[in-house]
Amino acid sequence: VCPLRTVALGSNETNDWFLGGDNITDIHTSSEALNPSSSESKAIKKLSWRNRRRELKARKALTKTFAATLERHFRDQVEVPHRLRCIYAWADKSHQGNKLDSILVDASEEWGAASSIVGSKRFVELEPKILYEEFRKEQERHFPHLDHIGEEVAMSFKEDLWVSQGKGRQNRELRNQCVLFLLGVSLVDVVIGVL
Repeated sequence: VCPLRTVALGSNETNDWFLGGDNITDIHTSSEALNPSSSESKAIKKLSWRNRRRELKARKALTKTFAATLERHFRDQVEVPHRLRCIYAWADKSHQGNKLDSILVDASEEWGAASSIVGSKRFVELEPKILYEEFRKEQERHFPHLDHIGEEVAMSFKEDLWVSQGKGRQNRELRNQCVLFLLGVSLVDVVIGVL
């Protein structure tokens, strides 16, 4: 995607993407066209204050939505901790024969003479370790999201944008219905007051 075309997509002018040039040779010869950041600021400066405000508000909403998507997608929608626990539980672990191993821990050397009173010998259960190949075998079947993280984030961002657009449309419809209801009640009240 050309950065010159995507700078001013939100405005209403017909040739915003030219950024000051009426033909293609003006774009290639200008130094601003070679530097996207300066051409982006030039496009924002070209807009009226109302369009500039609308553009900045849209950018702020998009960055806020994208940050929320990055934070929530893998935690809430994909449920990464749960999937990782399941992969570990379902994998065939060759270490320790896929069984718990208990070892005796003796801390009598640390305590010295007081070890006979304290009684610091105990058994500790060790979970078997999982190899990368064993993890990949289960991960490809039950957690394919890790293989295409970019697509996952982009799709989740798209869904979040749909939800935010639907909320705006729903709020507009609700506002229109409330205004119509209040107008109807006011008209009925006026009619009752006149009679």
